[in-house]
Amino acid sequence: MTLSVIALSNVMLFSGLGNISIALPSIAKDLGVTSSELHWMVIGALLPMAFLSIISGRIGDAYGRRRLFLAGVAVFGFASVGCALAPVIEALIAFRVLQGIGIAVAVPLAVSNLAGVFPVEERGRALGRGARLTTVGTIGMTLFLGAVVEYAGWRWVFCAYAVMSLVVIAATLRFVPETRDENPPPFDPLGCLLLTVGLLLIVVGLEQWSDWGIADARICLLLGSGAAVMFVFVWHELRAPVPLIELRTLRGGQVPFALVFLTVVQCLSIFLTFNLPIFLEHVESYGSLLVSIVLAMTSIGSLLLAPYAGRSADAGRARLMLTGGLGLGVLAAGLAVCGVLSRQYAAIAGAMVLLGCGTALVYTPATSLVISAHPETEKGISSALTVEARQLGATVGLASCQVLMTSMEWLHRRPLLEKDLAVGHGALDKVLFDSMAAPALGHRSAAEVDAAVDSAFVFGFITVLLVLTAIVLATTLTALWAFERPGVRHRIEPSLSTAEAES
Repeated sequence: MTLSVIALSNVMLFSGLGNISIALPSIAKDLGVTSSELHWMVIGALLPMAFLSIISGRIGDAYGRRRLFLAGVAVFGFASVGCALAPVIEALIAFRVLQGIGIAVAVPLAVSNLAGVFPVEERGRALGRGARLTTVGTIGMTLFLGAVVEYAGWRWVFCAYAVMSLVVIAATLRFVPETRDENPPPFDPLGCLLLTVGLLLIVVGLEQWSDWGIADARICLLLGSGAAVMFVFVWHELRAPVPLIELRTLRGGQVPFALVFLTVVQCLSIFLTFNLPIFLEHVESYGSLLVSIVLAMTSIGSLLLAPYAGRSADAGRARLMLTGGLGLGVLAAGLAVCGVLSRQYAAIAGAMVLLGCGTALVYTPATSLVISAHPETEKGISSALTVEARQLGATVGLASCQVLMTSMEWLHRRPLLEKDLAVGHGALDKVLFDSMAAPALGHRSAAEVDAAVDSAFVFGFITVLLVLTAIVLATTLTALWAFERPGVRHRIEPSLSTAEAES
């Protein structure tokens, strides 16, 4: 029963982190938001994962894993109620950040609770079963959310999360025992503060780039300050006796390459997950249920290939899995480009299946490579590195992609402003989500403006997808080269890392 409770909590938390993109087009239309505000709906929840998830496990070790897990779920549930009742986008973003804090606290403790219940000889199998249950539940939850958005409205999605939170809390109190470490390792509060401030400054700077312009002094101040704080963070971590993230392991061998692979694939995945619902719902006029089916396709690959990828990594075939997974990522991005250009729903669905297969073949072997490169006493350090790599791909990667996409959209839209320079980027953003908001500009009718805005979105979307395709292709070639180098390619010893990576 403990396994089922943890799987249910993971389904709820991971869905709240990523699958909320199904509701974004409806939220945008209902509240009249710009694309920048919509980005914060996703990034606001992702950002806490970049620093809190690293330390929540250590705090749980000291004060009780179940206790801190319950606190995280309670915060998530409370924030879900706030999201459901939010009258304006600013309040909704604030509660999404609070949701992200709850997720960042609870997710690492879910695996820790499971590991604390099962003995060592049964732990790997339990983690693997938990990962498969989570994947199956995520598919069902994605389809459920699509139906809720289409037939009830986006606010009921957050109501469903609030109810699920109560169920998870009750089940955890009943079936999950409390565990803690009598001698917990310390954590680095200064490193956590520096990482938080640095990432926040960089992400805010990237998000405001399209609105303020690169020449704006505020952008230069934000990005420059963020880079300076991150430099101080790296300097501090290299000298701290107990660092938040052990950066010394990045100096050579396979670890830096594996972390880059995780970052790149996560960036591609989050970019597609964020923008495909907008394209399908507001450019192609598909319903939320059909959009949820497309997003659910990504879980098929994880369900089928993650266990195989883990066993292959343990058997010394990590290089084959990584290059194959990255190659599938190239095919997925390329097929997505073809699907968007030809407006073919089936091609887009096929691209998401390929993306799911590719991520399954990259996440598990790359995580296993990092974990296996560290001694047994540093498994927590290696896990923190993989978490941070994926979160950087999600937060900084998505923000960077959206900067390029917005710039391309604006370039495509510029002819619209020849007769009316007073119309800004934000005003035209709202046209994408609500065709009724389209103004007449000069000699262009409102219908022509609406069509041009849709065309600009597709142009920006395709441009970034092509850039990501090139980046993933370059990463694939890097994988082929890197693991042929002497001293880098070697057999990975079997460990619990396979099941942990699947989770």
